Amino acid sequence: MEKILLKIAITLLLTFVVSCTKNDDKTCEVCSTTNCEIMHVQCKVCNVWDCEITHIQCEICDGWDCEKEHVQCEVCGDWHCEKSGCGENQWTISFGIASFVTDKTWKITGNGITQEWSDAVQTTDCRNKTTFNGGNSTSGFNIDCRSNPGQKGDLFSWRAVAEVKNICPEGWRVPTRQDFIDLDIAMGGPGLNRPDNETNSQFVNENYISRWGGAFGGYCTSDGTITALGSCANYWSKSENEDLGGRLYFSVDGLITPQRWGSKYYGFPLRCIR
Repeated sequence: MEKILLKIAITLLLTFVVSCTKNDDKTCEVCSTTNCEIMHVQCKVCNVWDCEITHIQCEICDGWDCEKEHVQCEVCGDWHCEKSGCGENQWTISFGIASFVTDKTWKITGNGITQEWSDAVQTTDCRNKTTFNGGNSTSGFNIDCRSNPGQKGDLFSWRAVAEVKNICPEGWRVPTRQDFIDLDIAMGGPGLNRPDNETNSQFVNENYISRWGGAFGGYCTSDGTITALGSCANYWSKSENEDLGGRLYFSVDGLITPQRWGSKYYGFPLRCIR
């Protein structure tokens, strides 16, 4: 009888102390709190404890969040939680199926650098499109594209290159400004923008055209007008500097600028790298 009364007293005391209505309460070893029907799980890195949460490590930034799967944004390289990308429009806009003009690839090796480049990108939604609105620095830059008839690949605004889902097919990525610098160095250049009085059309033709597969396909202005056909080449990178996007530029006259910037409203072609 005494044992039964003691057991009842202990039960009543526990109920009063932890306000539990269930019998399977768990104690958090770190914060010394007790909850009901909750399993406390320790975050292995930051030693934070939460309830009914599995901590998952972000493989890149070493940050931890709760009940979230960290997913790498393939375009901008950032990581977010419970998102499929980064930026307001990331992964929500698509230009259909992206492919390359040809299956040919260009492997560039030199000065300790090795790169593999695709042909120019084309997409099912841009291939026959003849309108383009790149926006401006006042109203904002737009995500848009248009075809470039008779030339290699479609033309994309900088935001399209930086934000559109799978703009480079699986296994490929959008290049950075550094990739263009490395490309120039691998082909025997200094990796720098050449002054206007140091043109070298032979280097352009032997390397950027023949060896890398580039083309003087011109570009389109913010309203979609195609210009400079046959005279110059521009290729976007995902790098940016405020209102400007990083681009590779070379001309038929021999001007070479792998570290050039251009307004984000222009429409330039894209080559992918891996």
